[in-house]
Amino acid sequence: MTLRRINAILMCLALLTACGSPEPAEGDNSAGSGTSSSDSSGDSTSNNGGSTTTDSLTVPTGLAATVSSQTINVTWNEVSAATSYNLYHATESFASLSDISNYATLAGGTLINDITGASSSITGLANSTTYFIVVTAEDSSEETAASAEISATPTTITADLSNVVELNDTGVSRALTTETHQSNCGSGNLVSSQQDCAFGRDVTSSDDLDGDLGFSFTKVSSDGTSLAATATSWSCVSDNVTGLMWELKQGGNGVIGDEGLHDMDDTFTWYEPSLAGSSADAGTETHSTSPSTCDTALSCNTSAYVARVNAATLCGFSDWRLPKTNELLSLIFYDTFGTSGAADVIDEDFFPRPNSTSVRKYWTGSHYFDVDTNKGDQAWGIFFRGSGLTGQAGKASGTIDSSTKGSLLGVMLVRDASDD
Repeated sequence: MTLRRINAILMCLALLTACGSPEPAEGDNSAGSGTSSSDSSGDSTSNNGGSTTTDSLTVPTGLAATVSSQTINVTWNEVSAATSYNLYHATESFASLSDISNYATLAGGTLINDITGASSSITGLANSTTYFIVVTAEDSSEETAASAEISATPTTITADLSNVVELNDTGVSRALTTETHQSNCGSGNLVSSQQDCAFGRDVTSSDDLDGDLGFSFTKVSSDGTSLAATATSWSCVSDNVTGLMWELKQGGNGVIGDEGLHDMDDTFTWYEPSLAGSSADAGTETHSTSPSTCDTALSCNTSAYVARVNAATLCGFSDWRLPKTNELLSLIFYDTFGTSGAADVIDEDFFPRPNSTSVRKYWTGSHYFDVDTNKGDQAWGIFFRGSGLTGQAGKASGTIDSSTKGSLLGVMLVRDASDD
């Protein structure tokens, strides 16, 4: 080899060494000018030549739908880092699509884009048509694949109204005036056409043939037979407006227990054993000083009374119960004014109440929780006759008022007769 050739080879090796990059040392993961790091959230980011990438968005999950007429409301679980969502719907399944961007090839294929929350309403749809729905999530750089598909069918919501009954009217037939405060409905000068007396069944059904003003009752015999309004003996009363059937209290001579199971003079403590151990007090099974305030001693509580009436199949039925507050209030005839025992606020042609009876207030099955004492030891009652009793002066007829469950009040049971 000539000296000239050797010099040329050495020159070439020197040039190659100067232009090349040394191999990274063992344990050095850098390459070129790129760097990598891990942010505080644990997501890895890299900087290779100035570009940045993040973990991919996840596909939305948990799609659910509720329907109404021409509308489907869709919800789903939020996707972390998503800036918006796209909802696709069609009248055929998305299963045949390999790419969601081809949604328009499906029948009725439609896109609702740029949804900022995890819910959307699809409106203007055809009732009784099934729609298929998927959702994607997106950020500034990508859109996820489609979610699992759901389907929903908007429909006209209809309810079975065959057993829906009306509310009783108040029975008020007088209007307020600036002078007397009581006037017939036609002459009140405080815009009588806007007052209670000008509306409802008190106006449209006020013939009094089957009840005062707008009330409508039917007398019922002990075996469940409907009787004429002129009948002189009956055991129950059907309310033709509300669909409720009421127990008729008997007698009312001021003597306890002498007129059978339904004696008007009998009184009871409020007691419901199924409530034992709950936050609502079960009540009082036996009055501490007056255990015999009804026809059967030691059975003078509401639970025992309900059981005895059902066992006797009053008017042919065994589903009697305590009334709810609003049910008992539905019997109140507010056109009767009496604040201290002067009058009973109930139609006495169907629910006679002799003045000799001392029972003024009746239990409901509705609890009362006293926030001051933090106790559920009371229940609501309603005055059929104004109270002049000690500590209750001024309680007007028709007043709703709470009593401790150990109090002695009257009971008039009710049942739902709308399906009879």
